[in-house]
Amino acid sequence: MVELLCATPDHLSADTAIVEDKACADLKDYLRKNRWVISEVVPALKPSLCLPIVHLACLLGKHKALEVLSEFGFHALLRTANTEETPLHMTVQLLRYQTFNSIFLCDVVVNIVKTLNQHIHPISLFSAKDAKGNSVLHAMAELISSNVPETAKLLYVYLFRVFVNFLMKERQYIPKSGSRQILSNCLKDCNKAGQEVKSLLQKSIHGKQLLEYLNGLMQKRRPETPSETTGKTALPL
Repeated sequence: MVELLCATPDHLSADTAIVEDKACADLKDYLRKNRWVISEVVPALKPSLCLPIVHLACLLGKHKALEVLSEFGFHALLRTANTEETPLHMTVQLLRYQTFNSIFLCDVVVNIVKTLNQHIHPISLFSAKDAKGNSVLHAMAELISSNVPETAKLLYVYLFRVFVNFLMKERQYIPKSGSRQILSNCLKDCNKAGQEVKSLLQKSIHGKQLLEYLNGLMQKRRPETPSETTGKTALPL
């Protein structure tokens, strides 16, 4: 299973479309023939890889494999046994260790979020917490405040804005004022250590600038729609 998963496209993939399609078809065929239970932990040689297949796909940035898994159905808030992380938490782990090929990595992360969002409301997706009480926005705020190269910080800031756009995008049953309140609540959300998302952002220059942008969104009649969710994922200059 792990070998088939690793053969599918990611942000480092240089295979042709035909090869990538074949890899995804092989994974789908294996899942179907073996009647794989999506929530089941994948047996692996390394303990760090003993995770449900959905979590593994997100951890490895296998966005096309996640689309295949989506056809079989899964719970987007499925938790890991020890850390209680969701698949989207695993995507943050990917960002923690993979910061090269940033533009392609952005595409991968956005596609992963889009697929997960098909299975659950974005409020639940981004507010779900791990064992430490950290939501995905907590985890992203910590990354922005971490000691990493400038290009990585820009990547994290950009994707934080993408995540916010998913939260605030207009829906018929959520008024615009409600969307702004959702963002406000997410920024004030505390983890078990009593840290708010906004307090974590305030720890760095980039975080403070991002917070100014977010505060501006909450003052506008209509949220800006960044290019992230339209398929254009160029990093900000």
